[in-house]
Amino acid sequence: MSTITNSAQLKAYIQLKKIENVEAGQKLKNDFFLTYESFKPLNIIKNTLKQVFKSEDIQSDIISSGISLAANYASSMLAENNKPKPVKNLLSNLSQMALTAIANNPETFKSIGSQIIDLIFRKNKSATK
Repeated sequence: MSTITNSAQLKAYIQLKKIENVEAGQKLKNDFFLTYESFKPLNIIKNTLKQVFKSEDIQSDIISSGISLAANYASSMLAENNKPKPVKNLLSNLSQMALTAIANNPETFKSIGSQIIDLIFRKNKSATK
């Protein structure tokens, strides 16, 4: 700014500096709040998990493990009770077909699982903004 030569310019300059001071104070408060929120233990854990799940390899491994665990659980539940009942036989056959479909097309189910994980974390991002 050029040199101040009269009281009107001085008053305008003081007013400008007051506005800049208020804006800087508000920015400082916002930055402090964001920093404070980021150091909460729950937010640290949540942000760490978000970074972990961003990795495609880890997503793929988790989805594969989840599919395998679900398939093994379903198989064990079906094998556990061998009593001949029509409804159980139907459910057994349907689940066996589903497990076969999963086993034959793991990439399809991985991509579906990745999309579900992305939707979950995208909702969390919009909720935190």
